[in-house]
Amino acid sequence: MRFTGTWRVKHLVERLTLDKRRLSRYTAQEILELAAKGNVLIRGWGATYLLRMIPHVVCVRICAPMAYRERTLVERLGISGPVAAQREIAHSDAAHNSLMQQLFRVDWQDPTLYAAVLNTARIPISDCVEHIVRITESEAFRETSQSQQLLLDELVRARVRNQLDQRFGSTALQSGIEAHVVNGKVLLIGATTDEQLIVEAVRSAQGIEGVNAVGSQIRHIAFVPHVH
Repeated sequence: MRFTGTWRVKHLVERLTLDKRRLSRYTAQEILELAAKGNVLIRGWGATYLLRMIPHVVCVRICAPMAYRERTLVERLGISGPVAAQREIAHSDAAHNSLMQQLFRVDWQDPTLYAAVLNTARIPISDCVEHIVRITESEAFRETSQSQQLLLDELVRARVRNQLDQRFGSTALQSGIEAHVVNGKVLLIGATTDEQLIVEAVRSAQGIEGVNAVGSQIRHIAFVPHVH
């Protein structure tokens, strides 16, 4: 099993300068690329939100009361006392929540994002592990060709969005061009005053890995200049 606590980063400095919307799209594609490989454990970076609707993906939150977390941090890291530990925990939680809000506008503590929420102050870690293993082996989370395709369609959608973003930049975003994907078949929707952009968008999407066919419902809007 592969484990990653971060996303695979290419050109990190460049990405950190992108606006939040584009950064969230790049993050989404990185997470989906990892998930599509299978047999992988992904920690953080919005994976629970991005993968919550994929039937064979088990999203789990591990939590504990603040007092328990303080004691654990003091014992494991030798921090001077509970006040310092609480400060470190609060800082970490705030940073994580801020990231989730910026990228996906979701509350990472929302229990509906998870298949299971386990409190390690009440349930021993070994029991938590056994419980998670049982969930992954249950029929409810059995990987099927349908669930695999659903994940691949989400990945293709992310690839198309980022390709259009790279190819057309703010023009694609302003036109509201989006991709709907079903079984690898891409349908582009949106509206633009640039007819050539429609042609180029379809052509650009056709060369993306995982795309079987591309259709367009991008509307062309005639531009009428305002004359005083």
